[in-house]
Amino acid sequence: MIQAVVERDPAQQMGDIMTMNNLATNMALPAFATEQVDRLCILVVDDDRLLRTVARLALEKEAMCVIEAESGEAALSELATQRVDLVLLDACMPGADGFSICREIRKRPDHSHLPIIMVTGLDGDFSVDAAFKAGVSDYLNKPINWSVLKKRIPPMVSAARQQTSPATLADLSLEVPTPLADAVMLLDPQGQVLGEQPLFETSYQDSATGLIKGRLFRDRAAKVLAQDHGQQRHTVLCRVVVNNVRHLLETLDDPGIQLISQQLVARLRAAIRLGGVGDGKPSITQLGGVSDQEFTVLLPEVEQLDDAVAWIRQAEMVLDEPFQVDAIQVKVSCTLCISSSTETRFDGTALNKAARLSLAARTRRGESGVVTFSPALNDEIVQHARMEALLRLDLERGRLHMNYQPKVAASDLRLLGVEALLRWNSTELGMVSPAQFIPLAEEAGLMSTLSHFVIDQVLDQLKGWRELAPPALPVAINLPGSVLTHAGVVDFLQESLQQYGLSPGQLEVEVTEDMMSDRDSQAIYHLEQLRALGVRVAIHDFGMGSSSLSYLRDLPVDVLKIDRHFVRHLRGDPTDSALVRALITMAHELGLEVVAEGVETARQLATLRELGCDVIQGFFTGKPMEAAEVLKPAVH
Repeated sequence: MIQAVVERDPAQQMGDIMTMNNLATNMALPAFATEQVDRLCILVVDDDRLLRTVARLALEKEAMCVIEAESGEAALSELATQRVDLVLLDACMPGADGFSICREIRKRPDHSHLPIIMVTGLDGDFSVDAAFKAGVSDYLNKPINWSVLKKRIPPMVSAARQQTSPATLADLSLEVPTPLADAVMLLDPQGQVLGEQPLFETSYQDSATGLIKGRLFRDRAAKVLAQDHGQQRHTVLCRVVVNNVRHLLETLDDPGIQLISQQLVARLRAAIRLGGVGDGKPSITQLGGVSDQEFTVLLPEVEQLDDAVAWIRQAEMVLDEPFQVDAIQVKVSCTLCISSSTETRFDGTALNKAARLSLAARTRRGESGVVTFSPALNDEIVQHARMEALLRLDLERGRLHMNYQPKVAASDLRLLGVEALLRWNSTELGMVSPAQFIPLAEEAGLMSTLSHFVIDQVLDQLKGWRELAPPALPVAINLPGSVLTHAGVVDFLQESLQQYGLSPGQLEVEVTEDMMSDRDSQAIYHLEQLRALGVRVAIHDFGMGSSSLSYLRDLPVDVLKIDRHFVRHLRGDPTDSALVRALITMAHELGLEVVAEGVETARQLATLRELGCDVIQGFFTGKPMEAAEVLKPAVH
């Protein structure tokens, strides 16, 4: 049985690939060493002290050395005197911005291959194009996913070090495919061209790459499957999908798109040639080209499935290198997934469907690494579809309910308000975690309906509390960015408050940190309108992204909620305490109320009091509870 491959340590992963292909003597692909003799040194360039501090804490936990620079000029000075392996560079800074600093770095011969990751909160293709033209190696949008970044740094550094050695990706004799009029290009196991095969119809061949497609590929796959079945070998199908195809279509002309297609196919051929997977004649087929964002690689006569898994990892690294279109370097983001004939009973249609399903599962999970189709994965997909159908049904029938978690004053634990939390207790599935059904609702397009349900439930409960013990407690509700961008969201909330006879001051809207990063968005405009009505606005889970507190001066915000990650690590460590103290101090300077989330111990509470936190929320002062329990005396 094929098992889903769990992502391993990148160094171990590359070590396996190097062993398989004997790359130690025939190095042709960017790779990073299995061990780092010295600590990686990262230069963090940002005018925001909070971001630099968060970066330092995150990277030092990975045994990396961090140098901080508060400006581009300071960064250039550090580069002149310090050994730096990678630069994390903010795009927008006072004085010289990240783009100009990147160009200055690239002018220095000893830094021509230095990895530079630009961090940008700018939207649109312009900022991305400008970054690559300036010479960045890669870019990240704010908020930064630190767990992902920490895994990307070692291979980028090692790839840059490889650039100084004779063997690099550029040294590969990549045979760029040329358009063929009436023939299919056939390859041997080493990726060499064997000849051309006439086509019955030119519609079965892509004009840009000469690759076969459609019925011709399906017929060839059926023959390969039949042969492998008789020889008791694997036939593996890999689907390669271009993720940023929309960006490519908007920024490149038709010749540029064709060039990307040709280079992508050439790299896949190079990976096959170096990987040595399969004893037959690997066939690469294109389903629609870059405009349809999908390619398929058929690997016949595979002895061990692990060989195909190692090949796909190698192919991912080859495709991760920038593509060249004229004088411009273009980043092409690809996702690869595989399926095996042993799990699909050597049926071509089932094999193709299985690869597509494994790709969908990887996209939904947001995973990196290799995902292979298996019965367990199929069960997961069926369960996912069943859960979505049950969620729709229970939402229509009003079977979801609200819990409320108390928010208390840090000084004396007085009840100040509550946060409304949606719960789903399914008759068929039991209690389903919000971490499961909220992303499912987003994927299924149910967030607007779900949010309207929450608003009605909460306002009805507020009205009931006001009748029992006036004045009613303020209640915070979570609204996603997809709902806040709707044209009628402000009118709906205003009309709902009037319908229940409630004042806007009794309602607080919580939004995510990343949603506030675009100050010109429609969601920000609607939050400004709500705040003008008297509705309070809070940012929750603050600190997990890369937002700058200085941005908050111009945003419609009243409350800052410190993410539970920072609270959980309050164990008397001076570094953790200093970071939380900085958050609280800077928020207070901006006139914001500070709420600490996830408070679970008396020690955490005592520390937060010392640091000047205003409000406490967590299991220590009250777990999420039914509405009837809220007005009872607090346990602590």
